[in-house]
Amino acid sequence: MLSLLSKRIRYLRELKNWTQAVLAEKAGVSRSYISELERSTREPTVGILKSIADAFQVPIDIFFDDTMFLPLAELADMLPEDILDFLNDQEGLPYIKLAKQAKEWQILPEVLADLIEALRKAQGGADK
Repeated sequence: MLSLLSKRIRYLRELKNWTQAVLAEKAGVSRSYISELERSTREPTVGILKSIADAFQVPIDIFFDDTMFLPLAELADMLPEDILDFLNDQEGLPYIKLAKQAKEWQILPEVLADLIEALRKAQGGADK
């Protein structure tokens, strides 16, 4: 369990291009604590884990989900630069959560395309 947790914390931190010090500051813990978590030498309390999840702006269950993550290098090689920039941008996270929710609700791709087109038109009207 600790090994998976350690990998997830490090993966999310690297995905955001954060140092351990940045994550520590955002989560309200010391940098050495983050280091210990990433090396699997310390087990976090639920409260600390919640603080880390909040810092990443992800649900806490991401640390317990059995979904496998692609290694960051492979992910970076597969995605266009603009997508990587979007993923690294804190403001992009609500959109990622929205896309995940749409998938969970099993919204058809055609319906999503219609929604996107409606939003695009609304934005066009707002620009005028």
